[in-house]
Amino acid sequence: MVLAVGALLGSSAAAHAADLGMILYTTPAGKRATLNQPEPGRCYTLSGAGLTSNLSLVGKTAHFYPKARCAGAPVADLGPGKRQNVRFSSLRVDAD
Repeated sequence: MVLAVGALLGSSAAAHAADLGMILYTTPAGKRATLNQPEPGRCYTLSGAGLTSNLSLVGKTAHFYPKARCAGAPVADLGPGKRQNVRFSSLRVDAD
């Protein structure tokens, strides 16, 4: 019985650790899009122009850049649960 409980708790913790949340954004064409499970520290070259939300489940801030490859200074930094209108060409979520 102890092994079964330990296995159940272990798989629950692993599932939670893998769930990083998502970034919701508006494309330049005006369509809603989602970046699921953004890997902390990785740069994503995505274009956005409009309402953008950081739905991080691990307390990470998302940084939005005006150029591809996360070049230059961020035009916006959205903490977990924050949203605003942002025009960007790439993004990176805080590294661990």
